[in-house]
Amino acid sequence: MEMRAKQDIEIGDDITPPLLPLSFSLHDSFLSSHCSSCFSPLSFPPLPHHYGSLYCSAPCSSSHSPISSSSAESFLPLTCPRSSDLRTALRLLLSLPSTCPHLHRFTNGLLTNYLKLTSSPEFAAQIRQGAIAMAAARKLRKGLSLDQSDDVLLEEAVLCLVVTNAVEVQDESGRSLGIAVYDPSFSWINHSCSPNACYRFIVSPPNATSFGEDSGSALLIVPSVSEENFGVCSCSEYNKGTEGYKYGPKIMVRSIKRIKKGEEVCVSYTDLLQPKAMRQSYLWFNHQFTCSCSRCTVFPSTFVDHALEEILASNPSFSSAGLDLNLYRDEANKKLSHYVDETITEFLLVGDPESCCKKLESVLEGGFHVEQLESEDGKSRLNCKFHPFNHIALNSYMTLASAYRIRSSDFLAFQSKTDESQLKAFEMSRISAGGGIFINHCWKFCLELIGVA
Repeated sequence: MEMRAKQDIEIGDDITPPLLPLSFSLHDSFLSSHCSSCFSPLSFPPLPHHYGSLYCSAPCSSSHSPISSSSAESFLPLTCPRSSDLRTALRLLLSLPSTCPHLHRFTNGLLTNYLKLTSSPEFAAQIRQGAIAMAAARKLRKGLSLDQSDDVLLEEAVLCLVVTNAVEVQDESGRSLGIAVYDPSFSWINHSCSPNACYRFIVSPPNATSFGEDSGSALLIVPSVSEENFGVCSCSEYNKGTEGYKYGPKIMVRSIKRIKKGEEVCVSYTDLLQPKAMRQSYLWFNHQFTCSCSRCTVFPSTFVDHALEEILASNPSFSSAGLDLNLYRDEANKKLSHYVDETITEFLLVGDPESCCKKLESVLEGGFHVEQLESEDGKSRLNCKFHPFNHIALNSYMTLASAYRIRSSDFLAFQSKTDESQLKAFEMSRISAGGGIFINHCWKFCLELIGVA
């Protein structure tokens, strides 16, 4: 299964309209602070130790609460692992028949990967335990108890569907709020580590239009099914989603390269700023496949992958696996981004290239320190650095290239034309040219990194 362009698509075109999910759920940590329907932050302070659904408005409540109460999710154990997966699967079950004649073919074209997951040493036990918890919750809602002889195949298949197709819904700061399952318009788009498209989420309250949201966008891709389509089917009614969902985290796909008519459209399921080994490890653990895209199979490694391997070897903290993705790091990233934006704005307004170079080089090399909460040993400081291929770091490189070019011209214009001054001017010009060449190389050969970094 794959999606292909039905016409020529330019860079930056919306490939899909905003798509509502078939099913979705917040992660446990956001149930007390975000709306369970639209994922928007709640206007009141978080409620401690609250694990039920909360809503930001009456429309969200009337749309979502009947589904939440009917799904039996309130009967799940509080300590149940991967509870957002289970809630999403329970809500999805509401639109399915009570019996499951075909474990691989009742899900509207979305792969269940049932055989692969239920025979996988890493996933089989989790799928079985989760399915039993779901079946027990549905029984408890009816005042019954689950018998050991009861069949949980339907629950297993739907949970496999969620594990296979769910995507992490992120807010503007990159925090993962929850998960969502979308119809084949999105779910049939395959992965590539050198994608030609990216996706973003629209998280907003009812009747609010987010920046860049165009509900009139057309679907510019069409499905292409290979002969090997075991485990999938097409069910037009199911494409409408779970009845009653009027709100939820929408998703849109946008091109980051020119795409020719008939060319496959791909997005990335993983962090493109990781070297090949880490990308492959993430994809296998989370999606149970090994990527064989052009970037992963080329030998020798591309310039980007070679650079990423060198960066990781010299500074393991750049690995997302080594990052402590907590509130302090989110706050540090915001402050770091704000500092860089302020420095660039000051350079454009005041025109002091030397000050701009010092500030940007300092933050790129040394990072940005923020204080964490006070502990028994006193306040600890968190050092935050941009990944060298982060889009804000790339903006900094472009600004530095311009600033050094101006400094070189100014040095020749206002300093005596001695050999020493000319050497300094040449050095500044060389730095500017090097930065320009690097940015041009990234633009020509690593566009997907700039598009999604």
